[in-house]
Amino acid sequence: MRTLSLFFCLFAVGCSSSNADEGPCARRSGTYRLTYERVDGDCGDISAQIVTGDEKPNAEGTTVPADAPCRGSIITSGDNCAVTLSDLECPEPATGGHSKIDGKVYWSHDGANASGDVAFVGYDRSGAVGCSGSYKMTETRL
Repeated sequence: MRTLSLFFCLFAVGCSSSNADEGPCARRSGTYRLTYERVDGDCGDISAQIVTGDEKPNAEGTTVPADAPCRGSIITSGDNCAVTLSDLECPEPATGGHSKIDGKVYWSHDGANASGDVAFVGYDRSGAVGCSGSYKMTETRL
């Protein structure tokens, strides 16, 4: 079972509104459970994570915060409702390698849950591809 270093993404990723007239999506804070359902690939299952935090305002088009363990781009929509993860590279302490994540996540209007599709590539210590796969990612406030 693989564990990802995506805990900081929870409060950087956006949300989806069912009604455009409702305005921007809610700012998120609290404790959430992140789960990953494998769609295809050879990376195997990814462990669920429990994360707690307070969303930092993230202007449209910003990159990953300097204090985050990952590097890459997190692009939040202007209404705080959709987020694109692009070339997000995170360390994988269990293997000594790193992972690369790309995808898009959408939140409920109230910030209670999110879902989206992410593509994952795992690299070993030498930088060679170890596995790849795609996952349905779900985040639920506890």
